[in-house]
Amino acid sequence: MSKTRDRVTGGTPSKSAISRELGMKRTMFYKYAARGMPTDSAQSARAWLLQNTTGRHGPDAGSRPVTRVTGDISGETAAADLKGLSLADLTKRLMVARIKLTDRDAALRALQARQSQMDADLRDGKLLRAEEEARKSSEVALALRSRLMELPNQCALQLAALTDPALVAEFLRKRIKAALIEFCRSYGVTADE
Repeated sequence: MSKTRDRVTGGTPSKSAISRELGMKRTMFYKYAARGMPTDSAQSARAWLLQNTTGRHGPDAGSRPVTRVTGDISGETAAADLKGLSLADLTKRLMVARIKLTDRDAALRALQARQSQMDADLRDGKLLRAEEEARKSSEVALALRSRLMELPNQCALQLAALTDPALVAEFLRKRIKAALIEFCRSYGVTADE
């Protein structure tokens, strides 16, 4: 009886026997086994190889592993990784890479179109820059505060002469309203008078 058991003797074939039957070197066989290839029979190993790899693993395929096309044919892919691939496999990788580039180009064009639309909206006044609006709002708030803070100095003498609280309230109401109307006009806003 030899070291390799086979189906004739009723035992499970050895991994070496399965790798010979598949036409690959043992080192490659063990690499695929580490990736999940079943090692109980050549049939199950072949089925796994067909499902998880591309290319042919026969006597004429050599020991070069051909893995499933992932579409990653970027600059990071070394030329050594492409050696040994069949023309069909290279074509598949190239097609997948072109599809990815086409998708990236489409996404870039969509972003550029959105940017152009936003620029046009800015020019037309439909869209405002947040920083500019925050600065303008701050200026407006400071100007309004300044106008209102001037009222006590402007009205102090006149208020001192008034003794009736109703007259004081009416006087203040008119002065505040006049200050607000003047303030609105200075920013081009029409206010109720």
